[in-house]
This record gives sequence, C-alpha cells and structure tokens, in this order.
Amino acid sequence: MNSPKRMKSSRRQVKKGALVKINAMGGNTLVYYPPYHTGSSFTVPDDVTTVGAYSLSYNPDLTSVDLNKTVTAESNGVNELHNLITLGIPASVTKIEGLTNKCEKISYYNVDEANQTYASIDGIVFSKDKTKIVLYPPARPDTEYTIPEGITTIGEKAFYDCPNLTNVVIPQKVTKISARAFGLDKNLNSIALLCDQMLSPDNIDQTINGMSFDDGTNGQSGVVTNMYQNITLYVRKDLVDQYKANAFYQKFKAIKTSFTVEHPGETDEAHTDEFLPVSQKGVMLLSTKSTLPVYVAPIEVVNSGDDDEKGYTRTVSMVDNYAFENADKIKEVVFKNSIYSIGTLAFYSKTQTVDGVVTPVSTSIQDIVFCGNSAPEVLMSDEYELIDHYREFAPDQKIYVKQSKLKDYQKALSRFKDQVSYKLPGIKISSTYGTFCREFDTDLSDFYTENGNANVAAFVAGQYKTRTNAEGQTENYVHMTSIDVNGGYTADGKNTYGYIPANTGVLLKVLDQDSTPDGFYYTIGEHDDATYTISNNLMHGVTIQGTDIEASENNPFYIMQGGAFHKVTSMGKNFPVHRAYLKLPSSADAKAPLVIGFDNGETTGVSEVKTAKTTDDAWYNLQGQRVTRTQRGVYIHNGKKVLMSYE
Repeated sequence: MNSPKRMKSSRRQVKKGALVKINAMGGNTLVYYPPYHTGSSFTVPDDVTTVGAYSLSYNPDLTSVDLNKTVTAESNGVNELHNLITLGIPASVTKIEGLTNKCEKISYYNVDEANQTYASIDGIVFSKDKTKIVLYPPARPDTEYTIPEGITTIGEKAFYDCPNLTNVVIPQKVTKISARAFGLDKNLNSIALLCDQMLSPDNIDQTINGMSFDDGTNGQSGVVTNMYQNITLYVRKDLVDQYKANAFYQKFKAIKTSFTVEHPGETDEAHTDEFLPVSQKGVMLLSTKSTLPVYVAPIEVVNSGDDDEKGYTRTVSMVDNYAFENADKIKEVVFKNSIYSIGTLAFYSKTQTVDGVVTPVSTSIQDIVFCGNSAPEVLMSDEYELIDHYREFAPDQKIYVKQSKLKDYQKALSRFKDQVSYKLPGIKISSTYGTFCREFDTDLSDFYTENGNANVAAFVAGQYKTRTNAEGQTENYVHMTSIDVNGGYTADGKNTYGYIPANTGVLLKVLDQDSTPDGFYYTIGEHDDATYTISNNLMHGVTIQGTDIEASENNPFYIMQGGAFHKVTSMGKNFPVHRAYLKLPSSADAKAPLVIGFDNGETTGVSEVKTAKTTDDAWYNLQGQRVTRTQRGVYIHNGKKVLMSYE
C-alpha cells in the first residue's frame, strides 16, 4: 500500500522579488516587498489579485508602483513609501479605500479609464458615480480644496497626511466622514460646511483607532496635533445654533457662520448678499437678494457682525451652487476680480426639485462679465463630469472676458466655449455723439484697430467757466477734454482716447464718420490694475440701474440725443443705465445758454425748445412736432420737458 503524498508545508512563492501567498483556488495575495529591494519601480505580478496590508512598505527606492491586475487593495497596503510619486490603479481594482499611508510625495493618482468602480479627475480618486471622494494626493500643492457637488461620503483616509491643506470646503449633500479621513492634517485650520442639514456626529468616525480628526490622545499626545484646537468651522447661518449646541462640535476651535452684507447700490437693507468664509482670506458667495438689473459682485467683504473677525477683509473668490436662484430681477452679473470656483446651476434664477433632483427651469440673467485675469480653476459640472443639467451657465447666456484672456477662459469653460466672447455690444451712435459709462474699465479702440473704421473717442468735461460771447450774452462754457489727457490711461505711441476707466461718465464722439456701424463692440479694459483720477468731470455716469434725476429751471441737467445736448428742467425718470448726462456746478447761471467746446476749436450749443403749444395735454418732440406715441428721449408735455423711461 502506497503511503499518502506529503502536503507542501509552504504556500508562498517569490515573484518579481516579492513574497506572494498562493491560493489554490486562485487569487494570490502580495504579502511582502523587501525594503532593501533596489529599483525605482515595481509592477505587481500578473497573478496577484490582492495587495495585502503593509505589503509594500518602507522601501526608499520606489518612486512608482503599478497595481497591474489587482482586484482588492487592503487599507495601508502601500505604507510609508516616502519617495513614491505615482501610483497606477488598474481597471480591475474594486477596493482601494485607505490604500496609502504616509506616502507624502504622491501628487497624482492615475485610475484606468476602464475601471468601473473608481475614476480619477485631476489626479484625485472618486467613486465612479461621483458620490464618494476616495484618495486626495498628499503632495498636491493647493492649500484650499473644494469638494465637488454630488459627493455624499468622504472616504477612509481620503485626505490623510496632506500637509499643504489649510482649508477645505464640504458641499451640501455630504452625510459621512469616514475613518482617518483627515488624519495627520496638522495645518488644516478651517472647514466650510455647506451642508443644508447639520452633519451628524454619529456619521463622523470618533473611534480610538479610526477617528476622522486627530485629538492628540491614545498615544498621539506630543506626536500628533490636536486638530480640534486648530480648526474653525464655518456653517450656514440657519444651522449655527445646532452646531454650537452639539458636544462634538464644541471641541472645535470656533464655530462661525455665514454673514450678510447689504449689496452695494441697493437702497433697501433687506437686499443683501450672503457669504460663507472658506478661509481667513476668502469667501464664497452663497446667495443674493439683490434686485438691481446689473449685479456687480463685491471684490472684498468684511464680516462686521463678528467681533473676532472685524479685522478680516476677505476676497470673494467662489460662487456657490444656485447662488443666483430667485434673483430674478438681475439681467447682468459682473465680476471685477478673478473667481476661483463656480458651483452648479450658479447663474440660473429659477430651478425646481423633483424627487430630490434639482433641475434648471429658467434665468433672468442674460450676460456674465468676468474682468479677472485668471479663469476659474474649478467648474463643478465640468471638472467633476456631472450630468448636463448641472451646468453652471444657461445655453443662451453670453459670457464676456478680456480679449487677452479669451483662450484661457474658453479652455476653462470648455463646455461653454461658444458662449465666451470679448466683444461687448451695446453702443449705438447715429449722429456723431453719444454718452457712456460702465462699472468696469472699457476700451472702444479695439473695434477700430480690427476693422479700420468707427474711431470713437471719449471726452470728459475738463474745464468749466462763465464767459461773455460776441453778442455780449453770458454763456456757460464747458471745454471737453480727451480722457487720456485728463487722468485716463496713456501709453507712448498709442491712441488711448478710447480707454474709459470704470464708473466714468463720458461724451463719445465718432471721429471718422457719422455713426457707429452695425456690430460695433467695445472690450473690457486691459489696464484696470491702475488707479485713474479724472478731474473736473461734469459728466455723470449711470450704472447698475436706471436712475431718477432731480432737475428744475434753476437746476437743470443736459442729455445727449440725436447728436446734440438737450436741457432738461424737470424730473428725469429712469435715466438709462450705462449712459451719462452733464450737470453744471451749482454756481452756474441756469438761465444762460450752454456751449460745448473741444480742443480743435469746434463748439456745439444746446438745442432749445420750439413748440407752439405748451399747456394742452398733447405730447411734442423737441422740434415742436406733435407725436401720438412716445419712445425713449425728451418730450414736451404741458409746457415742461419730460425724459421718458428707458427699458
């Protein structure tokens, strides 16, 4: 009788210099890769499906690891490879949560596009459905990071040992922070919680070995920072009381809230902007209640309601999801500085929620103007490949940027490339003269440079005096000066008389023809980093919204219409936005005629009213002709001049 075969005592083999545990049923496990093994790269053997905990550890030579055909990588599988820079994650892998530990030089994770469980975007690993953030590269240089909309879970060790991170923004729908998610992040000093419900402490790991935030206990004291003492939380205003009353959140350094600031230009203190600090330097625009047709976002804001933060002036650098929802009076949005991040559906003024899914309905906003030199770095729908209905801009909205930055913005806003332009319409001059004013620097010379016609110059009232004319009559004389020689932009060898600093009312003159052609445009000024002081300007620009202008026989103002100034002596109703009017000093003789002069000796007077009837109920134009239908402009009604509204 033959004796039974002796079973092998060892089921381990050395493959590619690493120890592999052999499974007779298939699916081998990487057990140990020697720390002393030379070579800068290592590819896991083809027949290994599991990378065991601590199997790749302490080797100082490894700079690159490819998991090859791995299916499961256990937590801490890649451990203390202090020079590891790149980690290849194959299509086969289905589990990598908590994979890396103290691999502080990894700057990029690369997931195979065919992987059905995970995806890497800009080197950051997410679950394929974009509901969980899995691995954030510890060597990523950014100090601030905004977790994208749609994420509900911050995974195990997602932000583990990321020394550069100082500020993190957590979006609305996050409900869970997993084990060691922010472990060893010793420089993290603020977290903005945009959650629309208080994030339950029960869903934040607080176990001894898995705590999401280090507390310096359990052997950590003197080695690991007590993160709670360093981190200030910023939460939504309507949730701050809940957070402050909770024992877990009381461990944090401070709990701050969003704050509101009356929007510039509003007369009703209820029309506010809401901001949430995301760091000591920056804030996110959460929402606005502004009713102005032109919304100019503030560049900086101060939280004057918080005694601890009264010294902080923060830059508005982010726009939240749904920021302009319900702001249905706004027609145009202007950002005068660079915006880092834009949230989903930010520029829709009306959305709806059906079965928990938010979808766009409509928007009153027609134009968005970005004056900043840096294009947005984070576009939530584009950067994180969200489905189409989460887009930031509506398809029919126009996006205007500086000519020099057009390509940068078209690249950053690639989904909206065809909507981005540097050519702003809106100036129509039919009889040589017009007026203009905008909330940002503008340049009228680019059209002439590109097309060879419509050379438009901007003038300001550089000098005023009372003088006696040849007939011995007293005149109000205003000398119009080219804006570039009266405090505007100047440059050697260049025509700069078409460059208009922000909020400067000007008289426009077409120098080479009678009118501006169809398609005439202006551009955003490229020299807005300078400060301009326009002196003695009697031209008053109207920005943000149409304005009522006080006037009387003794306090008139003058508007440009049909190529001539017209004197207005009664209330001007809703004077048009982005136009300008002329108003004399209070010392002027209101009864004396007005004469406008230019450097070339040209002068122009002011049209007088000539009408046969002044007391009936009819309407007359300034030529004395009776009209049955009024449009924009000045008319005579019951003996008085009336400036009709401009829509």
